[in-house]
Amino acid sequence: KRMRGSQHASLREVLGVRYPIMNGPMAFSAGGAMAAAVTRAGGLGFIGGGYGDSRRREGHDPEGWIDQQFALAHSLLPDWPTSPHSPVGIGLLTFTLDTSPHSQVLTHALAHRPRAVFLSCGDPVPFVEQIKETGAVLVCQVTRKEEAIAAARAGADIIVAQGDDSGGHGQSGRGTLTLVPAVADALSKPEFNKSTYLVAAGGIADPRTLAAAFVLGADGVLIGSRFVATEESLTHPKVKEYVLKHATGDNTMRTAVYDKLRGSPWPPEFDGRCTTNSFIEKWHEDQNGVTSKEREAFAAASKEFDFSVSSTLIGECVDLFEGEKLPTVEEVIQ
Repeated sequence: KRMRGSQHASLREVLGVRYPIMNGPMAFSAGGAMAAAVTRAGGLGFIGGGYGDSRRREGHDPEGWIDQQFALAHSLLPDWPTSPHSPVGIGLLTFTLDTSPHSQVLTHALAHRPRAVFLSCGDPVPFVEQIKETGAVLVCQVTRKEEAIAAARAGADIIVAQGDDSGGHGQSGRGTLTLVPAVADALSKPEFNKSTYLVAAGGIADPRTLAAAFVLGADGVLIGSRFVATEESLTHPKVKEYVLKHATGDNTMRTAVYDKLRGSPWPPEFDGRCTTNSFIEKWHEDQNGVTSKEREAFAAASKEFDFSVSSTLIGECVDLFEGEKLPTVEEVIQ
């Protein structure tokens, strides 16, 4: 584990939290209620800002949704000050943000003075100065050691090293068990002066996996999939029930076909981990063959929660979810 001298603050001190735990800013799952619940339980909660400027260009109102979720989070944290920063952060998909001259969605989100801004899946460099000017903590998610080094050099305060075990999107190739210590070693170089913090992500869902993250060299953990199946998650109750009662790590796979079938505009270098079935497996092997017919079949199955055709993003750690009752975020953390 990387050792910090007395002159270096702990991640808990930097974030002003009791526990060095964050939730993944998962689109369509992590709203104001989840973010507030994580913060209230002693971690740092994040709102999932989703598809940023790309959604605005499609005629949606991401700014309005962000306003609603910050307002909800603040209403659920009446004893937490909202100045100089909100008690919650926000996450955005970097590849969806406009870079000329500024991202309208990022600018709008920063007006809420988030405690931290979490960027994933893309080059953070165009946005570093704008974020840092607000005093927000900059969190960058990576899936490669070289990505971590580049993000630290760009000014990231926290690196989230996400392994393939996760349900979240990223570039496939490295498991959490080897990625986290590799990044820990890289960030221990004198160049970074132990000022960049490391958070582990991917497969963390119970006390054993949390403890393992710290042994691997992490300063904190990010929990994604486990929070999907909680009361505060925005995920549909029927999907939560399926994840909690029927999904297993054995029937998940990393693939880009999930996004092709639902028509999401993900760049080809990124994929996610989803539950699998014969339909998913078939089109995983023939992704270029996916047409409107397959997308319509997938959409119809999703509407009916027919998981013999449909699917949902979830990590391998789904085996570690205990019980059949949907827990609260606080119960998961405790």
